[in-house]
Amino acid sequence: MIKNKFFKKNLIYILFIAFGLLFSSYFVKKRLQIEEDYKNFEFAFDFYDLSSIANLSDMNKEEYFKKFPSTGIKTIALNETTIDALKNDPEINITSSLEGKDLRIKGDKKAIDFIVKGFESLKDKRNINYISENEILIEGRPSDFVESKEKLYDSFGLPVGKGGNDFSMLEFIGLGFYPDYLEEIYKVDGIKVLLRPSINEYYQDERFVLNRFFETLDQIPKDKKQTYLVFAGRESFKDTEKDSEIVNDFIKGLNKRNIAIALIEASNQRGHLESDGISSYIRRSDVKKLRMFSTWDYIQSEYDYKVRGHHNGEEITNVYYRAISERNIASVMVKPFVKNDKKIVDLEAYSNVINNAINRLEKRGFVLDSARGMDEWAPRNFMKTPAALGVVGGGLILLNFLFNLNIFAQAAFFGFGTLLAILFFILNKMTSLGESLFNLGGIIIFPLLSLAYCLKKYNDFKNDKKIRSDFNIFLRGIKVLFVSILITMIGALYEVSFLAGTNHLLELVIFRGVKISQLLPILLSVLFFLYFIGYKRDNNDNKLSIHEINNFLASNIKMWQAILFGVLVGLLGIFLLRGGNSSTKIPGIEVLFRNALEKYTPARPRTKAVLLGYPAVISMIWLAYKKKGKFMEFFLVVLITIGQADIVNTFSHIRTPISVSFMRIGIEFIFSIFVALIFVLIYEIARRGYERLDK
Repeated sequence: MIKNKFFKKNLIYILFIAFGLLFSSYFVKKRLQIEEDYKNFEFAFDFYDLSSIANLSDMNKEEYFKKFPSTGIKTIALNETTIDALKNDPEINITSSLEGKDLRIKGDKKAIDFIVKGFESLKDKRNINYISENEILIEGRPSDFVESKEKLYDSFGLPVGKGGNDFSMLEFIGLGFYPDYLEEIYKVDGIKVLLRPSINEYYQDERFVLNRFFETLDQIPKDKKQTYLVFAGRESFKDTEKDSEIVNDFIKGLNKRNIAIALIEASNQRGHLESDGISSYIRRSDVKKLRMFSTWDYIQSEYDYKVRGHHNGEEITNVYYRAISERNIASVMVKPFVKNDKKIVDLEAYSNVINNAINRLEKRGFVLDSARGMDEWAPRNFMKTPAALGVVGGGLILLNFLFNLNIFAQAAFFGFGTLLAILFFILNKMTSLGESLFNLGGIIIFPLLSLAYCLKKYNDFKNDKKIRSDFNIFLRGIKVLFVSILITMIGALYEVSFLAGTNHLLELVIFRGVKISQLLPILLSVLFFLYFIGYKRDNNDNKLSIHEINNFLASNIKMWQAILFGVLVGLLGIFLLRGGNSSTKIPGIEVLFRNALEKYTPARPRTKAVLLGYPAVISMIWLAYKKKGKFMEFFLVVLITIGQADIVNTFSHIRTPISVSFMRIGIEFIFSIFVALIFVLIYEIARRGYERLDK
């Protein structure tokens, strides 16, 4: 009767939810297809870094380069050569000095000629005087001056002033790609080249630099050609006042050569590093793009992670594996590993780290091959309308649960929600705002509906007088957990609809409401506790009572309640701190546990779901039938909410392949059953022991 009444009252909203799910299935299918075609990955290494560790090794440079492909790294990246880079090459004799504003260069004739030709890219031409074939003097300007200042100390260690060397900005301007460096890369079998152009808009003619870059690209041997581009430095190609077609010609040139633009993931794993000018075109549908991971300084030093079994690069392997398998990374820029503040030169060390990552990734269906851009996907906005109406329907079911709205209030709410959906997704007004608002609504409403379902079942089972076996009770708890996950998954699938498209998958557009979607359901869970369970309630009515709320707020807190509340606040703090890409240090024992799960499961389950959120549902149903544990009710309500919020949070990481998110939820469900069984056994042993002592 109750079920029929519920469905009768909310039938229209349930139909809208189902209609929204039907359209969401399209977005899920498309995501699966796009992500399946984006399985290629590769590892790259910087040429200058490689030369540096080669020079530190016992082998000569050519031999070291020849053996390098055994590491699993198949791409060598080469930045545009600068005077500074030539000066730092021990095999090239180049020195520089300032004479007033002018820059004097001495050294090998071949390098000198390369420098002179490279300066053809300057907007304002400089006079270059040949003193001899091995020495030139380049006209300088006051704006070229670069000063390096370091603190100077006396013999007592007290600061006395500043000193340092003076340089010219011309020493750091890209000159093109030094032919000898290209030849060194071409000689290595099985290695491709990744040319990285650099631009300085203040000094250089961008059209000249662009043409020079494409000319060099076209000279690369066919088996060495690159499939993506990543800029060196902080600038990308931009239109100028005199030339408004630079960007268009740049994009056309890349597409002609089937080259994507690589976006380097930011160190906090949110978004990407910005190159000046790239934002003007990177979201264009005709721009192919992929995500790239850089081995940041702190990762280089994690070769010895100071955790048992993680002393020889195992954690770096894990870092690379996660980047590719969970964050849509297609290329990893490897940098020299560091141990005891020294660069590691042994190729075997790199081989172990990289090849272990490759083996694990290939078992998950990824393909070691040239990285390529993700297929462009920009779904039509009107297709998100059914999901928006589903969110409105879910919201009204939730409001009916709590406030039993009359037909006029329901019509007003539904009409307002429908108008917003039409405004955002049919008329295409403020669509980005609409995506964020409706997505946030969906990932808050459906976890709360799931909580309402769990608490409704808790009350039903608490009032059930029928004697049931422990096995039957536990199965009922599993069933409630399963249904609660399905309810929350509606919000997660709507999330897939609202945050659809290549720009979301590559984190060019980032949903900023993740923390709100985690915190708000937890705060609102207090309201649901007071509605379904109440505070010192004698009857079985489900309603919000001002009298109960006042009593709840004014109640005296006992010591055990304060301790329990402190534990709850601590768990909540950990949940929020560890819910994103924080730098919170993880204890060694947890590192081992998480890495083991990651290695032996298709998708590592989240600790808070497996150990807290999901088992809390089964535990609460168990206590309902046993008519015990009333003091645990509020605690369990909060834990259940954390678990349900974690489901939608899993799908909020849009860059994570959707297949991984689905597998993660399934694995969490299975693992949590065993955890809940352990909790129930511990509780029963403790309860029976207490009852014996009480007698």
